[in-house]
Amino acid sequence: MYDTSENKEKIISRLEDCKKNCELSKYGWGEETIEILYDLSTRGKMVRGSLLMDATEIMGGEEDSIHYAAATELIHTGLLVHDDIIDRDEKRRGVDSVHVQFRSEEITDRQTENLAICAGDISYFTAYEIISQASNLDSEALSEFSSTFARVGVGEMSDIVLSGRLETVEDEVLEIHRNKTACYTFAMPLKIASILAEGPELEKLHEIGMKMGVLYQIRDDHLDIFSNEDDTGKPVASDIQEGKKTLHTEILREKTSAGEELYEEKTVEEAREVVRKMEESSVRKEVEKRIEARRAEVIELIEGLENPELRELLKDVLQLVIQREK
Repeated sequence: MYDTSENKEKIISRLEDCKKNCELSKYGWGEETIEILYDLSTRGKMVRGSLLMDATEIMGGEEDSIHYAAATELIHTGLLVHDDIIDRDEKRRGVDSVHVQFRSEEITDRQTENLAICAGDISYFTAYEIISQASNLDSEALSEFSSTFARVGVGEMSDIVLSGRLETVEDEVLEIHRNKTACYTFAMPLKIASILAEGPELEKLHEIGMKMGVLYQIRDDHLDIFSNEDDTGKPVASDIQEGKKTLHTEILREKTSAGEELYEEKTVEEAREVVRKMEESSVRKEVEKRIEARRAEVIELIEGLENPELRELLKDVLQLVIQREK
């Protein structure tokens, strides 16, 4: 299974260098915000940044990949900060979400959310500062980086609006997965790696990355529903409590008489009742069957790559996607 530990140390070191030289610490909320953001960043596996680095090296790229890798992880952190506000999640990676960390007797709940929004914004612009220090600023790579994260914003907007509509088709849910998760989780790291290395098979890598990213999100939803808080570091069935639309909810709706109440906000007990219905209706088994079918499809695409080292790397990453527990 894919091991990110070595690359993670390098990315953390790059982030630490940025933190030491960050001028924000001189101003008001700067020092506290930077500490919170960097702490949250280091708690993840850093799969996106690590994949970008390994793929670039395999294809013969330069050391500039570390800048894009660190920037990717920092923007990912900012997205999580904003996502937790939108989803009203109070836990992330086993600790309080950023907006919760800003709470105090002197600050209202609305102010804590506004502070966290600003913190997420800070992570985005700090990421671009990291990229600016690359020895060779590649305009194509920078364009891919920027346009991909803009696409994530569109995916989030679609997710917000879709959650308020009863009539939804499965393809709409999967399109959100492509825009909100897949495009930057695996597709972008692989494309930027190919650009930096001037490597071949860019479009093949993009297709693999997109399909692997959709699979990653389905697996993520699966863990959210059928794991416990100790495993995931998030509240029990948080997506169901929030009333989000996932592949699981759409299959449940097709199999049962579940209606609009499925997409309303719920208590923990009500969410657990939905999970029980999913078990009874074999939703879990159906999703796991689809996960396996998608895994086989990705394997077939990976086998079509010319570079044997790249094939082995992506097989290891795919194994992580399928077997991860949080």
